Amino acid sequence: MKITHYCNSFIVVEAGDTVLACDPWVGLEENNAWATYPIHKDNFGLLDRINPDAIYISHLHFDHFDRKTLMELRDKNVRFFIKSFRDHRLAGRIRELGFENITECEPWSEVEISPDLSIAIVPQDTNNVAGFDADIVYDLDTSVIIRDRRTKEVFYNNVDNPLSVAGFSKIRAFALENFGTGIDICCVPVGAASEFPQCFPKLDRVSEGRRIINDALANFKNRMLALQPRTYFFAGGSYVIYGKFGSLNQYVAQPSMDELERYVADNLDMQFVHPEGGRSLTKQGDGWEMSDEFDGKRFSSRAEAVAEYKDLPYDYRVASYPLDEITTLYEKALENYFGVLGKMKVEMRWIIDFNIYDDLELTAAGDIAPGCEPLATFTLSPKSDVEIIQHLVCHMDACLFGRLLDNQHIWNQSISGTHILYEREPNAFMPDVPSSLNFLRA
Repeated sequence: MKITHYCNSFIVVEAGDTVLACDPWVGLEENNAWATYPIHKDNFGLLDRINPDAIYISHLHFDHFDRKTLMELRDKNVRFFIKSFRDHRLAGRIRELGFENITECEPWSEVEISPDLSIAIVPQDTNNVAGFDADIVYDLDTSVIIRDRRTKEVFYNNVDNPLSVAGFSKIRAFALENFGTGIDICCVPVGAASEFPQCFPKLDRVSEGRRIINDALANFKNRMLALQPRTYFFAGGSYVIYGKFGSLNQYVAQPSMDELERYVADNLDMQFVHPEGGRSLTKQGDGWEMSDEFDGKRFSSRAEAVAEYKDLPYDYRVASYPLDEITTLYEKALENYFGVLGKMKVEMRWIIDFNIYDDLELTAAGDIAPGCEPLATFTLSPKSDVEIIQHLVCHMDACLFGRLLDNQHIWNQSISGTHILYEREPNAFMPDVPSSLNFLRA
């Protein structure tokens, strides 16, 4: 087995004559302020040059299901392997791109891709890494166990799956029972891959980030103790914030690779490797050896990427929305919002204010620039008297708000993708509050 890690969750696995690409993404993300790192956005056609026999897509988020990267493929007969989701939206969106060879796999079932390679898709068992209760739950994330059928090597790719520690124990038990061996190598993200804390300028983002990293490292240790892999590398949740909100990069709550490597050395009995950027891993004796054959364009540092990407415009600025049009869309969106919550029997117990701007600008410290005032505020509140559990304030450009209401942009992408700044009281993650915004569309 040969494993090549390009960026984020874009990983290629080769076994014998079979090439499997996982979550290919290169460049700027749709509906989001993220760009690939350390792989440069100008590596157009990289997936086509890799020429995979099969592609695994973990879930619908655009840093995993990147339509523009997939459309670079000339081979429209490539096989796709995805989970059999209840709503089949992912399969439908793949077909919209012109691909028809799609296998929707039942979870926890080994599926043969070729005589060289098989996979088993692992479903999520929680709605968020912290295990918070939620009434609005999506069947969204997956991860994948990949097996070299000839060498018997087993690779676990967690992607963004917010699995519990018990879920990691189940993966190890599955591999032992079905493959007769444990996990040789795995990749799991560590730290935040969301909007917190960088998008919350009223908080002490440095201390909040440190808290998140410490909690993530402790959780990572428990998950690795349950999984017991022999080798580990970091993959997933790795990006650069591009464009006018680039000053928020300094607050993204992820450990440096040096810190993560030290933590592994001090706390876990496993090999640490870092192939991100197009480097490859192959098994050599009891460990994995890294080589570098990548001939594309990549950044030498995160600072270099931030500097190069800082002036790029956001994709939502393709159209303007006058206030009267936004007001009309908002009134229609409210009907849909309360209608969906009613069908789901979810009691709304929160207030959300939307402060919309002509052009929301930030300072070098990542704060809203002085003199940058909202054009208008739209308030979303319960229809009846209830105990309010949270007040959320969202700051965003008016054209983004219009596109979100008009269903031209996807709330779920923009919520976590650094297009929106927030304030909240109390400062606590309540999953239903931001998740409910997915229903606020006309």
